[in-house]
Amino acid sequence: SNATNVRVIDELPTGLTYLDNLAGPTPTLAAIAGGTQLTYNLGALNNGAQQVLRFRATVATDTQPSFTNQARVELLSTGTETETDSTNNADTSPISIQRQPISKRAFLSTSIA
Repeated sequence: SNATNVRVIDELPTGLTYLDNLAGPTPTLAAIAGGTQLTYNLGALNNGAQQVLRFRATVATDTQPSFTNQARVELLSTGTETETDSTNNADTSPISIQRQPISKRAFLSTSIA
């Protein structure tokens, strides 16, 4: 059946900082132990519907090169809906950070009098 008051919670680990949204509604942000929590309020979803959520984040220089990001779906109770299968309410995604070498240049200015 269709669902109302659907939200997605994505907890970004320490070292990742939310930058901006690329697809889907803009999340609300909250500081949590170990990172930042993104909460997307999706509202109503039809049975079998999908919602793409994409965002950009900055990466601290001391962040591990790989980790797993996990998001979960919650149905806020309306009194008329019941969650019948909670086994499909979370998903994980492996993330690998590929750092690019930084080119350092020095510019010298010399004046001879």
